[in-house]
Amino acid sequence: NDRIMRLSFADLKVYFVVADTVGGGARFSEGIDPLAMAPSRPRVVDYNPITGKIFFVEAGLNKSRVLHVDALGKVRVFAGMGTLGFSGDGGPAVLAELSDPRAITVDSRGNAYIADYGNHAVRMVVGGALP
Repeated sequence: NDRIMRLSFADLKVYFVVADTVGGGARFSEGIDPLAMAPSRPRVVDYNPITGKIFFVEAGLNKSRVLHVDALGKVRVFAGMGTLGFSGDGGPAVLAELSDPRAITVDSRGNAYIADYGNHAVRMVVGGALP
């Protein structure tokens, strides 16, 4: 249903994190309010408690990128230009091409690991998950 939600154990309620709660179905643009965005096939969410960033993969509508909700509550590109392909190793993660990313996880050092399914690869962003 193209929404990302979280369960609060404090009050046992479900809250929207990224979802089009205002109507209109806005697609991603840098710095968009996460409650105004209609993510395209969001997959696997990872939360970094050190930085407060929430990472998720957007893979629909020929989009292949990893996005995150930053500490200021805005959606930003973390990795991938949104075009399908395989490029960018050794360069800025936001300029890389991915092909059907399926998952992301972040380790305690701030390294992010992206399952780049279409390229049969695990791509690593060194230290990129830290502020």
